[in-house]
Amino acid sequence: MIAWLMMLTLLSVAVAAGLRVGGRSRSGRDLRPYLIAVGICWVAPLALMLVLHLVLPDHNSDGRCEGIGFGCTPAPSDGVVLVWALTLPFTFTAGLISCAIIAGVRCRRRKHDANLPAGRM
Repeated sequence: MIAWLMMLTLLSVAVAAGLRVGGRSRSGRDLRPYLIAVGICWVAPLALMLVLHLVLPDHNSDGRCEGIGFGCTPAPSDGVVLVWALTLPFTFTAGLISCAIIAGVRCRRRKHDANLPAGRM
């Protein structure tokens, strides 16, 4: 559910910026820097969590009770999901900030290029 929300956010930003997912837009901008930032901040942690959740055991090897509270500890596969859920707000915010920085740098470059004389490009 949260992963779908992240992807919808990225697509809505792309549509608002006039970008096409399949390559360059009408204005010549592409999505590659945004996709790299989102891949590092959102997709990589999600993929890592899914792989570890599937690979790690779903029971405690020493026989301790499973769960949270009353002296119990979560199973390793459940612990990975818990850690991912706790880091999710930070990775989501990092993805949004990195996309905002990319947009700001592109805007600044566009303004700088527009101010250059035609022979100096």
